[in-house]
Amino acid sequence: KLILLIFGIFGLVFEVLFLIFLFLNTSLIGEPNPLLMFDVNYNVFILSFLIILLLIFVITGFFFSRLSLKSDDPEVKMKGRFLIVAYIAFLIGALLDSAILLNEFTIIITRLILIFGAFCWYAGFLFPRWLKKRLLKIPEK
Repeated sequence: KLILLIFGIFGLVFEVLFLIFLFLNTSLIGEPNPLLMFDVNYNVFILSFLIILLLIFVITGFFFSRLSLKSDDPEVKMKGRFLIVAYIAFLIGALLDSAILLNEFTIIITRLILIFGAFCWYAGFLFPRWLKKRLLKIPEK
């Protein structure tokens, strides 16, 4: 409950500041990327918040994945491997997406890394039958 309270307060403070900046001066949040119309260059306020959330997300994800790797069940171990890769891909993709100036080439690479991370999350949490058959050599029923 204490952790939820801390994150709730942290999120509430961010939302209040975000809404104030949104109505007062949007450049305090970020500015459109002049090279790419669908991308934003974030301000320090947003970047610092995103980096804190990213670190919390990835660290807790690694703890969760590490528990899966310690399992005796090969399926759970494989899920843990996919989740580790997903968190690493998301960390790299999110840092690239928010911290560097993107151009036509880097935005494609960054978004491909994020898509790969999303696929690994899919495989790590749901572990579909077709993937299970290919990786764990499960005999047909």
